Amino acid sequence: MFKLSFPRWLFFGFSLVVAGVLDAASGSSGEALLPVPLEAYSEIEAARASELGIPSEDFGLVEILKLRVAAEPLNLVTLMLFLGAIMHTFAAGWFMKLSKKYE
Repeated sequence: MFKLSFPRWLFFGFSLVVAGVLDAASGSSGEALLPVPLEAYSEIEAARASELGIPSEDFGLVEILKLRVAAEPLNLVTLMLFLGAIMHTFAAGWFMKLSKKYE
């Protein structure tokens, strides 16, 4: 028999709740809320560039990320998870050395 641990049940339940909320929030139009089309970000970046009087190609990475997080706050969560995964990858060796030291 297949047995799920508590964290897996918790993750599974949370996923169902999030899916339900996103489905309810999308309304009856049938349009998907996520992912936001890249064209929408391009329009936001172009509007901000015209406010500043510079071409949108001159935006740096930080400015682009700020605009995209302002447009869709879930982008901040995904960015933090992505950065955490990268840091975990490079820190894994250090944690292994630390664990051997205190073993």
